[in-house]
Amino acid sequence: MSETLPPGWKAGDFGDATQLQALRVGSGSPPTVFSSTKHYGLVPSREFFKGRQIFSDDLAAYRVVERNWFAYATNHLAEGSIGINNTPQPGCVSPMYTVFSAADGIDPAFLYRVLRSTDALAGYGKHEQASVDRRGAIRYSAFARIPVVLPPMKEQLRIAEILDTIDQTIQATERVIAKLGNELFGLIDAFFAKETRLTVLGELTTKMTNGFVGTATPFYTEKIDSAVPYLYGTNVRANLLDFRDLRFVTPTFHASQRKSQLLEDDLVTVQSGHIGTTAVVPAGFSKLNCHALIITRLKPGALLPRYLAEYLNSRTGTHQLNRLFVGSTILHLNVKDFRSLQVPNPDPAEQSSIIESIDRHRSSLTFEQQVLRKLRQQRSGLAADLLSGRVRTAS
Repeated sequence: MSETLPPGWKAGDFGDATQLQALRVGSGSPPTVFSSTKHYGLVPSREFFKGRQIFSDDLAAYRVVERNWFAYATNHLAEGSIGINNTPQPGCVSPMYTVFSAADGIDPAFLYRVLRSTDALAGYGKHEQASVDRRGAIRYSAFARIPVVLPPMKEQLRIAEILDTIDQTIQATERVIAKLGNELFGLIDAFFAKETRLTVLGELTTKMTNGFVGTATPFYTEKIDSAVPYLYGTNVRANLLDFRDLRFVTPTFHASQRKSQLLEDDLVTVQSGHIGTTAVVPAGFSKLNCHALIITRLKPGALLPRYLAEYLNSRTGTHQLNRLFVGSTILHLNVKDFRSLQVPNPDPAEQSSIIESIDRHRSSLTFEQQVLRKLRQQRSGLAADLLSGRVRTAS
């Protein structure tokens, strides 16, 4: 927030910018029930919870949220659970919510930007008030004391317009990403669902075992002198190994355990948790060890490691793997059962063609995701500058 405000800007607090509202639904026609969410603001409750009703049948005590009014979950404001009703019709929220409107001279669209700004989100946690019945609640009396700077109405409208334009670009990019993601899933399904040339996985391998070092293994989360790194289930993503947050054991302990060293092009498959998730060990990362993962080493020329990983992570492969899970309380995947899995086995040229096609589509998706991250970063930085007055809109 700028120490010296631009001409016409005023320093105040949310009490100056808002007006508390306490209208109840009563016996009137019940409006749409909203839930306030961290990422999407106010959304229809049934829509957000996929048709499930989590609200009361009796809405008489629920708080009305007129168009362009705001509501926040009193116990979750510090998490960013605040939104505006930008639908044409009034809605309502639980009595546990706080409802308010923009004060005279305050544009609701501009106020929404302020309420969702980085500075505001950081400030909410400082005003939490614990009590017997509410943990970490931020009541309106505390909310109203949060400081804010308020530009003239013309500047408010222009700031909201600029940020709306960026948001429209972001939303368009999100739609492109959703479309590309659906196309990629459909493409992968089409490749594997129709394949009829199947081979038992165990016949294609030179090694299939589980890296396991015991339930009482003294893992360290930070590397110590001569420590031996181990991959764990949390390091395995679909078609990707995440080398952050590796676990380490002492050389002495490692020497006493079953050897589970990995080589380039080995596949590692999660045995419990996100069962079946598989990744290939890339070049330069061999000589790692693993815990609670199945290690699969393919015969030369049998299957391309990437092709097998793509299959195991596909919906078709996942469906087949689900049939192999065992356990009454905690499900897991046995090496013996995994070895019996039948997998598609087209000729090497077709495998390569499938991987190339998947990579092209995934590259397009990754590019759009990078664009989206940059747009969100730009919006965040520009919003901070505009809302503080560091950057002025054109007159």
